[in-house]
Amino acid sequence: MIFIISIKIKMRIKLVIIVSLVLILGCNNSGNKYYEDISKLLENSSNKNIIVDSIKYVLIIPNAGCDSCINEAETLLIDYKDKLTSLTFVLTTFDIEKSIYLKYGYDIKQNKNIIIDKNNHFISNGFNSIYPMILFVENGKLKKVELQSPENPDAVENLRKML
Repeated sequence: MIFIISIKIKMRIKLVIIVSLVLILGCNNSGNKYYEDISKLLENSSNKNIIVDSIKYVLIIPNAGCDSCINEAETLLIDYKDKLTSLTFVLTTFDIEKSIYLKYGYDIKQNKNIIIDKNNHFISNGFNSIYPMILFVENGKLKKVELQSPENPDAVENLRKML
């Protein structure tokens, strides 16, 4: 009887280990494949006023995630909205478009360098993060991705210095 109970416990432990490994390996972000033709994503965006050829940086700002990281990105958006053609902002993962207008003001949709990603095109093309993402673009192609995160708290400030 004790032998049967110990076998059941061992089987449960093995099952927990296997499930844990599948979850850990399945959720690993290191294999994230980003869509490299940024110009196509930008051209298919909701903002048809964007001058794709002049874009060097894209800052993707999620609605929810790391609050202090998002605040840094939002500060840059407020400081540079409609000032530069080399920087485009993408607002994504909003449940209701109205919440964007409440947060940033209704005139946000008139800015030439802001994309409201209503259909989450950027997320469905690999740009999914709880942290703001800085895309470095050259000739419409993705060259590098940086996250504004607790591990990289100066990413947005470094971008600001490059502008």
